Amino acid sequence: MRKIFTKAQLSFPLALALVFMITPLSGELVPKHELAAHKITLEVAKDLHIRYGLEPIALGGSMMTKIEGFALTLRTYKSLSVEQARACVLDCVALYLQKINASSEVEPFLQEKPFTAKQLTLQFLVLEQNDLFKKENSLANFYLDKGKIVYKKCNSQTGQLEKVQEETYDQVASSAKK
Repeated sequence: MRKIFTKAQLSFPLALALVFMITPLSGELVPKHELAAHKITLEVAKDLHIRYGLEPIALGGSMMTKIEGFALTLRTYKSLSVEQARACVLDCVALYLQKINASSEVEPFLQEKPFTAKQLTLQFLVLEQNDLFKKENSLANFYLDKGKIVYKKCNSQTGQLEKVQEETYDQVASSAKK
């Protein structure tokens, strides 16, 4: 499998510049609530990079007229167990929700208040240095989508991702509080 992007092409300054420079084809400016939402996502991505060494590779969400969801895709080259991934998801969600719910810029545009984990989509790619999924002694992918956390490993013979475990965010969060 060929690498499409190098690490240098996916830098924070590039991501930040793209967010603030992209305009729709109609020529209208990007709505302020979208810019504010992307600013929050970039702040979260920066914090996660500092805490875990996670690198942001995509951001987005559902925010045409109201902010219905935020999305962030990150990658790491560190091997991770289900337990480590679970802790990472919990921390990421807590950080993201704290920033979203504390923002006066996005608050008027949030479809649901307070914003919850069910409106977040977080994707984590666990890669080898050649940017292929990790195959040995590690998860290859895990994600939070619509309140569910799914953990996957890469089958070393087929190269396919296979689900290892699935749980709800609410179950994980309530167990962590105990």
